[in-house]
Amino acid sequence: MTNDGAFRIIACDVSSAATKVVELQKSSGVEAQKLVEMLVASVLVRETTAPNRRVQMRLSQPSLPSDLLADTTGDGILRGLQRPGSGEEKTTVLQVTYSLRGGEMHQSIIDAPAEFSVQKLMMKYLQESEQIISVFRLHCHVTDVKTVATGYVVQLLPEAEREGIVAMTRHITEALDVSDNQLPWEFPAELIAKVADGHEYTLLSDEPIKFSCSCSRQRFILGIASLGRDEVENMAKEEESLETVCDGCGSVYNISPHEVLQLMDSRN
Repeated sequence: MTNDGAFRIIACDVSSAATKVVELQKSSGVEAQKLVEMLVASVLVRETTAPNRRVQMRLSQPSLPSDLLADTTGDGILRGLQRPGSGEEKTTVLQVTYSLRGGEMHQSIIDAPAEFSVQKLMMKYLQESEQIISVFRLHCHVTDVKTVATGYVVQLLPEAEREGIVAMTRHITEALDVSDNQLPWEFPAELIAKVADGHEYTLLSDEPIKFSCSCSRQRFILGIASLGRDEVENMAKEEESLETVCDGCGSVYNISPHEVLQLMDSRN
């Protein structure tokens, strides 16, 4: 945050986590690019609004055959998914879901023109749903050799004056609009200094982001149990284990229907 109270600057580099997500989802081309942008955007939105909560975002666009999902938590965990879309979208739709203090979930849906970029979509979401005026920048580049997944957001604070806002906007547009694969900084420390552009600032936090998945054997057992006793008993008659695969990380769990029945019996 700048010491004059005018701007709050948040930057992140999630290249390592994004590389893992792209690999696991077997993503390529435009979908890989958009998926990586969503991963970066989800972290920036979480850090801008409420750093300690979980934020999940889903993007649907007419030009994409898949829906793209990004999921990030307050302890620095990040994962992403690529799921088949409905194919019925005529506009760009962003769905943002996050947890509130009481445990209940809040959801916002932003509708935008079909050609809207993820970058523009995030600024629209922050302004309309969170009442936050910001400049949102994503610098993402996906190749067979390397995945770059970086970005930053500059939030205007109450102390910001018109002259300073104009100068900051010009600086970001002219000095920091670089090609995605030629970033002249080391993230995030050097970027924050470049964005601040001479403003004195205080670094409030520095937290690592890593890929991880919340799947577990117990979760899959509970999921199978939700099918109901009759269905699970029919599975048990086949005397074969069920092979389940996590969409997020590719982990494979072989689960016996009898194991599921035991859990159901213990809960009765």
